[in-house]
Amino acid sequence: VASNVCVYYSNSFRLEDRIQSEDRIHRVNQEREICYYIDLVVKGTIDEKILENIARKKDISKLSVEELKSLV
Repeated sequence: VASNVCVYYSNSFRLEDRIQSEDRIHRVNQEREICYYIDLVVKGTIDEKILENIARKKDISKLSVEELKSLV
């Protein structure tokens, strides 16, 4: 409960994996209000695409059902 920093040196394309990982550091009884997530990424590697993919999935997951219906 004392740590508030998570460093990612590897990611998967699965948003569920990322969310579960973030939830492990941002948990009940956390002593600090803010958690920091740091991604180590080398320019021009697949890691850039993976992070873009995860960000898009997070954006889509925030949309309401009605917003999704209007997109389809």
